[in-house]
Amino acid sequence: MFNAPTSARTSSCGRDEKDRLCRGSSYARRPLPGAIAAGNDGTCNAGIATLRAGGNAIDAAIAAVFASYVCEPLLSSAGGGGLMLLKPVGEAPSFVDFFPRAPLHLGSPVTGTPRDFHAVDIDFGETTQRFYIGKASVAAPTTFEVLASAHQRWGRLPLPAVLAPAIRLAEQGHPIGASGAEVFRLLWPIVSLHSDTIETLTNGAPPTPDEVLRNPNFAQLLREFADSGRPPPRIKASILREFGHAAGGVLSADDFKMPRLEAEPPREVRHGEWQIWTAPKPGGHALADILSACRAAPEDEPTFAAALAGAVASADPSLREFPETRGSTTQISVTDNEGFAVSVTTSNGEGCGYVLGDTGIFMNNFLGEEDLNPGGFFKQGGGAQLPTMMAPTIARAPDSSLVVLGSGGANRIRSAVSATLLRMIHGAPLADAIMAPRVHAEGDTVWLERSHWESTKRVEAALRATYGALIGFDRRAFFFGGVHGVVRSPSGAVSGAGDPRRSGVFERQ
Repeated sequence: MFNAPTSARTSSCGRDEKDRLCRGSSYARRPLPGAIAAGNDGTCNAGIATLRAGGNAIDAAIAAVFASYVCEPLLSSAGGGGLMLLKPVGEAPSFVDFFPRAPLHLGSPVTGTPRDFHAVDIDFGETTQRFYIGKASVAAPTTFEVLASAHQRWGRLPLPAVLAPAIRLAEQGHPIGASGAEVFRLLWPIVSLHSDTIETLTNGAPPTPDEVLRNPNFAQLLREFADSGRPPPRIKASILREFGHAAGGVLSADDFKMPRLEAEPPREVRHGEWQIWTAPKPGGHALADILSACRAAPEDEPTFAAALAGAVASADPSLREFPETRGSTTQISVTDNEGFAVSVTTSNGEGCGYVLGDTGIFMNNFLGEEDLNPGGFFKQGGGAQLPTMMAPTIARAPDSSLVVLGSGGANRIRSAVSATLLRMIHGAPLADAIMAPRVHAEGDTVWLERSHWESTKRVEAALRATYGALIGFDRRAFFFGGVHGVVRSPSGAVSGAGDPRRSGVFERQ
């Protein structure tokens, strides 16, 4: 996929410069830290441990991604997908897509085997949202193939070292945390549909924040992956057996023969003296539209809130529907002590209700999410790319600082990331920009965090002048996504923040 060498290797250091870096001479001269921000301390610690072991940013990002499959199992899964944006030192940024495509063959299932596809209603308190799950809601994941290729091209440590933290977490377990526990509570009607899923993902009931969850089957799968450097063959065999047409699914062997997307240039956006790179997908296009349209200064709160809401509501009309979806998505942002930066956003939808055999993998329901199938279910055949609002982003500030960020949160990703960047463009530190109150608009409705404005009444009045319905939150709410980000200055100093809306954690090397 990435024109990587096909010979076996224990390290990706091939050229003289990379050999020198592997020997550690650069680390000896530049002891400045790397950093990571993520949605769980276990995820974060996996990345930091990898940096401390001599890994670079791509090693740390991949280590954290696989750790998130253990620590944030309903927000992130090897049975789902994601988008990665990376900027190696002295090189142009690259975009890597490991989000699934639509199946090639969406025809009728095997005679006598109806599609396993049905609705489930999830009560979020303020609203009830309908999702579609079952075996026919599963799109074929590409996680192992794409991340193995990315590691082969850009990684420094051998793959077993990169996967070691996730293996330990899966074997020993880790507390699920407040956000994780809340997502389990909300999605319990999906998780509890099948005993195998309950047994694999929980201790038999919705977990508490401090409850330790283990996944020994996934640990064994990662050991096989680490030993071979390739996806264990039993993953594909199990998917075809359990989610193919004969089982009520829509996947076929041809879905594993589709050419995988190679690394490609990201979308580049200019905002004044800021240079911004993001995903060349609907989420990135929406982000670019918002940054272009919203020129108001955050200091003028009513004008800024109204301008941002208007830009968000107008951006990328292909994905405006169903804004109340909570967004089972998470974000990882990394920079190493060389200045290599990586932003990764991952998702599993809400999960289809099934785990994959004895792999410990909870499978996605991307074919059952209405906002990913705007033309209707089972209409996107032929291997079409599924749309996504995920927008991993890297920006270069006028002083040459690198800002690495992204967010979970479905349709609120575009408002969360753009609001954070706009506040930084106007001088706010990253942590303050993340903590600032959020606004999001769709059609005739606007959602608002009421707290932490200097004049909430004036902000609400400005929004009510345009929108027929205003839904207010009196706290920083999970609904508005979770921006986790890091900043590396030209001197090598690092700062960052994890979003408390989604249990965010920031850690220096």
